[in-house]
Amino acid sequence: MNECLQIIFSGIVALSTVVYAVLTWRLVSETRKTREIQVTPDIHVFFEKSEADVHFVYIVLENFGYGIAYNTTFEIIKDFSVYDFEFERLENKYLG
Repeated sequence: MNECLQIIFSGIVALSTVVYAVLTWRLVSETRKTREIQVTPDIHVFFEKSEADVHFVYIVLENFGYGIAYNTTFEIIKDFSVYDFEFERLENKYLG
């Protein structure tokens, strides 16, 4: 009887150790992903109207991430045009 209880408790301890190892592996994996996100730059490019003159528009590059953005380059497309269809669609929702 004593030997049987010892085998059962040894099995429970072994199973608990496996569960503990799996949970620890998941925690380490999540910690690595979190650390990678924290050191990754998150660059957003947007246009901002000038307060001094309505004919001037600034191109703003802003890093919202916690990491430093090295060697950032961008290219301005010569035939760039703006489409307002999304704004018109939103305005029509509020009007009608």
